[in-house]
Amino acid sequence: MKRFAGLFLGLLCAALLALPASAARGDYPQPTNDFFVNDFAGCLRADDAREMQARGEALYRATGAQAVVVTVESLDGASIEDYGYGLANEWGIGAEDRDSGVLLLLSTGDRQVRIEVGSGLEGQLTDGKTGRILDTYAMPYLQADDFSTGLLEAYKSIVNEVYLEFGLEPESGYEPVESGPEENENRTTVILAPISLVVILAVLVLLRRRGGFTGGGFYGGFTGGGFSGGGGFSGGGGGGFSGGGGGFSGGGSSRGF
Repeated sequence: MKRFAGLFLGLLCAALLALPASAARGDYPQPTNDFFVNDFAGCLRADDAREMQARGEALYRATGAQAVVVTVESLDGASIEDYGYGLANEWGIGAEDRDSGVLLLLSTGDRQVRIEVGSGLEGQLTDGKTGRILDTYAMPYLQADDFSTGLLEAYKSIVNEVYLEFGLEPESGYEPVESGPEENENRTTVILAPISLVVILAVLVLLRRRGGFTGGGFYGGFTGGGFSGGGGFSGGGGGGFSGGGGGFSGGGSSRGF
């Protein structure tokens, strides 16, 4: 029994180690003090970045919701779904009591874009609707390598849709986006990682109760720091704006270009 449990535990640990680095360790950039616009890839024009920042601050003041733009050069081997989910939760985008956050993520090197939607906004920003926002407002520009305009236009649509969710008037002349067909996306890492952790911890507890792996060993390694360390879902750094502790459950849409 102990031999089987040890083998099972070893296989689960190996599976976790095989996860993309950013998904397994949470190696995400820290948000800037502006928080709403984080151009780590350096692909945004200054005037577009300022406009998105102003729109993000106005939305936050009016609703408490946070719409955040992040550009990176690489996803470090992770899928954009896993990267967006992990980053959005780590930064705590949106209000904690309403999970009212949205992440607009672009990887210039991987040529992928994603809208990650907080749990509290999934009724308004459905997967079908976020896909249509990307197709209508972002893709024509991204495919022409005009990343700045593509993100600005998609961001404006996202902000207006959030205003509608809160019963507020959108920008004059804005036509609400009709929801497209719902989209099913591959989230193997996001789904399996927490399940694997729970199973590992359950096996460790069982073995400990039966007298196996006492002392330091595996049990001490996993419960002190390591995978159970603090942080995780808290907001960004000091100064300026930061996340409000909002949560994400994987809603949204992605596109390659």
